[in-house]
Amino acid sequence: MEIISIFNTPEVGRSHSPGVDMVKIRAKNKMPINIKFTRNIIPPVLFMAVIFILSAIPIDAILDWVKYRFSGIMALRLEVQSLLHIRIIYEEIQNYLHVPFFIFLAFLWMQFFAKKNMGFRKSSICTALITLIFGVLDEFSQVFFAGRIASGFDLSLDIIGSLLGIGIYRLLSLKNIKNAAG
Repeated sequence: MEIISIFNTPEVGRSHSPGVDMVKIRAKNKMPINIKFTRNIIPPVLFMAVIFILSAIPIDAILDWVKYRFSGIMALRLEVQSLLHIRIIYEEIQNYLHVPFFIFLAFLWMQFFAKKNMGFRKSSICTALITLIFGVLDEFSQVFFAGRIASGFDLSLDIIGSLLGIGIYRLLSLKNIKNAAG
């Protein structure tokens, strides 16, 4: 790392405070750290925004959209129901989507922390806390949206997804380490 002064140069002039230079730290690849941080944090934060937006949409609107856009799914659902003598309820399917969404979210956070060279233990704790807090806030926010209901069951699925995401990340990273060594 090198530290460069950006305000105590002839082109820019002195800083506003006498004797204090504004500095910017650059990494080895000469990219400012704040840009690198921003570039790495965008994927998990963006995915959190997608989850939040989806959780604000009333379930009836989602079902109407699925029925309109994917009429083949409706026909397949009816066929499976009659063949297996079971009832497929979209709301239940939507509930279980919490697991893969939070697996992916936890995976993105683990990647973010890995790029910050945090150990697995710290990364896991930070990821678990972030996804838990986000899951709680997301469920709480649903109280304020028409057609949505906050659910402890959904929160438990979020937690399961987060833990699975951390575990999957660990397994894949161990596999990569083993392949690199072998």
